[in-house]
Amino acid sequence: VESSAAEVEMRLQRNASNAFDALMRRLDAIHQIVDGNDKAPVDFAERIDFWRLPTALQSRMHRLRIWRNAGEHRDRQRWQKEGPRSENEFTELVSALELGVQALCVNGV
Repeated sequence: VESSAAEVEMRLQRNASNAFDALMRRLDAIHQIVDGNDKAPVDFAERIDFWRLPTALQSRMHRLRIWRNAGEHRDRQRWQKEGPRSENEFTELVSALELGVQALCVNGV
């Protein structure tokens, strides 16, 4: 059964939100343990910058944040302009993020 373009878009938006939330929880936990720091900003963009992540990881987290926000706020124009072009692009980004977060754990941030 083939999915319509709208169904694929909705699934990607939901997955972007879920992946972003899961990665943010992991990063929060890592930095809480390492830094004992509970002063991270509430705003997602500010928090990602506050953690001083490796450049590639930080950039990818911001990209996923943009995708998540476009989906969460039903901003179709922004999603079309800046969202993933395919499920493969989405999967590659999330996989790279998961590896980057895993590396933080291995390297002790």
